[in-house]
Amino acid sequence: MAQPFKHPQSGVFYIRRKVPPELQAVLGREYKKTLKTREPGEAKLRFAMAWAEAERVFQQARAGVQRAQSLGYRDAQLLAQQWAQSVSAEMDPHGPLR
Repeated sequence: MAQPFKHPQSGVFYIRRKVPPELQAVLGREYKKTLKTREPGEAKLRFAMAWAEAERVFQQARAGVQRAQSLGYRDAQLLAQQWAQSVSAEMDPHGPLR
């Protein structure tokens, strides 16, 4: 059964999960987030919520990977153009971002 990981030096609990192989290019090999507690009982409660959050992150990544694979060249070009326009709208006329 999965359980919170206690950092050996700080004593703070974490959730650590191996990322599924198909998502490692997007998310890395390990999903790790702090539970922001040193109390074992509280860590167990937060761990359950963090596990559900990790599943949601994995589902969103899967959807993004599938969507990216279904984009054609023209679609990617339009998305890049829209992104460039939104970034340039935020830029200061003198160059750096605000």
